[in-house]
Amino acid sequence: MKFKVVNKRSDSKALIIACKASNTKLAKSISGINDLDFDGEFGNSQLLYGNKGQKLFLIGLGNKDDSNRQDAAFKKLIFNHKKTLPKTLQLVADNLTAAEIKQAVLGIELASYQIGQFKSKKDAVKDITVEIITDKKVDQQINEAYVLGSTINKIKGLIDAPANIKTPMYLAEWAKASSQSNNYKCKVISGDQLEKQGFHAVIAVGKGSVNKPVVIVSEHKPKANDNIDLVLVGKGITFDTGGLSIKPSTNLHYMKSDMGGSAVVLGVMEVIARLNLNINVVGIVASAENAVDMNSYRPG
Repeated sequence: MKFKVVNKRSDSKALIIACKASNTKLAKSISGINDLDFDGEFGNSQLLYGNKGQKLFLIGLGNKDDSNRQDAAFKKLIFNHKKTLPKTLQLVADNLTAAEIKQAVLGIELASYQIGQFKSKKDAVKDITVEIITDKKVDQQINEAYVLGSTINKIKGLIDAPANIKTPMYLAEWAKASSQSNNYKCKVISGDQLEKQGFHAVIAVGKGSVNKPVVIVSEHKPKANDNIDLVLVGKGITFDTGGLSIKPSTNLHYMKSDMGGSAVVLGVMEVIARLNLNINVVGIVASAENAVDMNSYRPG
């Protein structure tokens, strides 16, 4: 998704019109329909067509109690209409605050996530531009929402990746590539260095796998001093069979996502660096594949 601010509504482009609960004046004014059958309740949506055939997407934002989850309403709307969206659409933001515009951008960006990054034949990705109609100064809010949403989508892809590809070293390479692109430090500890530095637990967990364990240390330190404001630690088990205490087969395939904690740490580090937040942060990920083998560690 691409986002930009404009100050004029087009008569021919598709519009997203957000309505609060029981307040559909803006939708009635733009659509020209006075007896509009739409209540603005949270998550509700309706598709209308304007005088020139342009699509009018009505979206319900609910009441004050729904204000902290408006991104979910925008995400649902865009996801449900993703296949038929035009290349350019406008968000009417006359009745939205800067914070609500930020949530709208976040939700729209999150809806762009597509499963299947490793398919041999990928679905076509439509390049969509969302024009936000407002005279408010919202460039910062839009950028923050876009950075957060696009990074979350990358993390979803990391969690969804199959275990035959997503090894501990795959996580390490992901982290190194992120650090190089976003100007923060990343160190990968592996092999003999794990033993020398006392990472015996992660070594033990990874003993049964041909994919050897690693520890990933990421640092974002923009301040002049070396004081650490925040340390994040994430579990990075890329596939957890349970080892010799093997888990039931019913949901074993979900164990490819047992590295979700590490994905959160890697994603937070990327967001902090992309936004260049003035905070000294260290992210630590201990990653291994817990497999069954004669070398697997024994419980007890």
